[in-house]
Amino acid sequence: MAGVTTVRDLAAPVDAIMTVKQRIDRGQLRGATIFASGPALSKSAANANGQTSPLIADVTSEDDARATVKHTSMLAYMSSNW
Repeated sequence: MAGVTTVRDLAAPVDAIMTVKQRIDRGQLRGATIFASGPALSKSAANANGQTSPLIADVTSEDDARATVKHTSMLAYMSSNW
């Protein structure tokens, strides 16, 4: 493969980017190797209402941030061909 061989994705919706990554890994779609970060984390007030964006995971504490990262990591792991 010539040209761009690797890309880093910052903050795409996890389901969407992992679906594309899987299809590329299986040879169903031509594309670069994808390293995806998952959603951006944003500290929100404990009383905030609703999600600000599907690209942002609102967290209210350090524990909440850790749980979000762990959850996103598990989704990525389950979607990969490792």
